[in-house]
Amino acid sequence: MKQETIDRIRKFTTDREWEQYHTPANLAKSISIEANELLECFQWSETEYDLEHVKEELADVMVYCRNLLDELGLDEDEIINNKMDQNEAKYPVEKAKGRSEKYTLLDEEPAAGEDTQESGPKRKTFTEWLQALKNYDLPPNDYNMALMLLFYFRTTPNEHVAFALDQLLHGERSKGDSSSGTDRIYKTYIDVKKYFTSSLNEERRRAGSNDTVEVASYTEKDSAANILLMFREDPEKEMLREVFGGAPNLGNVRRVDCRQIADKPGKGYISFLSDWIDSLGEK
Repeated sequence: MKQETIDRIRKFTTDREWEQYHTPANLAKSISIEANELLECFQWSETEYDLEHVKEELADVMVYCRNLLDELGLDEDEIINNKMDQNEAKYPVEKAKGRSEKYTLLDEEPAAGEDTQESGPKRKTFTEWLQALKNYDLPPNDYNMALMLLFYFRTTPNEHVAFALDQLLHGERSKGDSSSGTDRIYKTYIDVKKYFTSSLNEERRRAGSNDTVEVASYTEKDSAANILLMFREDPEKEMLREVFGGAPNLGNVRRVDCRQIADKPGKGYISFLSDWIDSLGEK
């Protein structure tokens, strides 16, 4: 970044006396928030997007990164080059060229004649993971959150997904039962829940209907409406649903207790999250 650009960012902050808000934690949160807004530019298509909007959101991410560098007294060239040294050591060209696996798997040679892009362990697709949830011992609350997590991260690059989830499962919980750790997980779950409901509302708007079954028929299999059809209530109510019918609605989402999952996730839920992280092959 040019020095004149850095100076302009610093002056913008100083003129408004915003340094008081630029704690490392606040800036890190802001980077994450803006990165999600950048991702939203590609929410419905990977090829059709508003480039001007992308540029605005990308600039927001870069400005907050620059502010965090200043707050921590870091040099961007130094930390980037240090990280590139690590990356080059982990991913030597002769092993990593044309391959997407995690560095720990690069010693496994692809089969003769096999496309290196497809080498390594086969990862489950988003829809395969949806089906795999039935293999875990998940009560309704945990099951529904797992569905929304899968939906929330379905279009995020694998390494970013894995990093976020690893922090969620291991990084935060390494703090023990501290309120700060579980509170951050809780807030993440709230964001996931809001994202799901907003996506469903957008699908309803596009379909011109509020009926979940009808909306699902007009959308892809990985749509929020189709996932809502997978939501389950208490097992005791299954018979009543079979007798009286009726499609799931937003009430199923609103009943998900994010606080309970943040504070006391079930063993099945932790097992699912661990397996999901491992399958993504985070870098």
